[in-house]
Amino acid sequence: MPNMPVAASQSHRADTWLRGNVRPVLVAAAATLLSGGLIIAALVAFAAPAWLTGVVAVLLAAGTATTAAVAVESARPRLSRRGDMLLMRLAPWSQEEVPLAVVECFFLGSSPVGTHPASSSCGGSATTASDQPTATSDMAPSRRRGTLAIRLAERAQEYSQRAISLPWGGWARGTIVVDGMWCEPLTPALVRDLTGRLVAAKREAT
Repeated sequence: MPNMPVAASQSHRADTWLRGNVRPVLVAAAATLLSGGLIIAALVAFAAPAWLTGVVAVLLAAGTATTAAVAVESARPRLSRRGDMLLMRLAPWSQEEVPLAVVECFFLGSSPVGTHPASSSCGGSATTASDQPTATSDMAPSRRRGTLAIRLAERAQEYSQRAISLPWGGWARGTIVVDGMWCEPLTPALVRDLTGRLVAAKREAT
């Protein structure tokens, strides 16, 4: 009997599969603090009205608080498993989930910087519409960033897509794509580890 509460707590504990990355937020916070400090110093040096300096200070404090909140969310796992569900954070302050039974595979891909990632198939690479050949294909290629794609079973139409408003990832055409800038480094070894975890989790469910 004494073991029952422990077992119950373990059944509700999420197992981290892919860690988040807080570094981009910290860089943005440092830049905000530096620029804000320089502005306040300039206002003081040129004897600006006290109210103006106060307004700038309040705005800087508000921006710092918002950045800190985003940093906390950025540090949370991008992917984790709880029971038979895969939990995903593709935007701050929100969490999506899909049954592990409909997750088919993980694979590495890439996406042009400044676009919202989309999909491909197992063994391929994650691409976007901007990757398709056009009449301007002789233009210099854009910079790209790594992505992690999660392919879902075609039969699971209810999980085919979700509206994701912020750029931690995308979800369309039966594929979830995690932006590599907002998670731990994406490597082939990581994908093999995720695949092993997925296989083991599905075996537990049978």
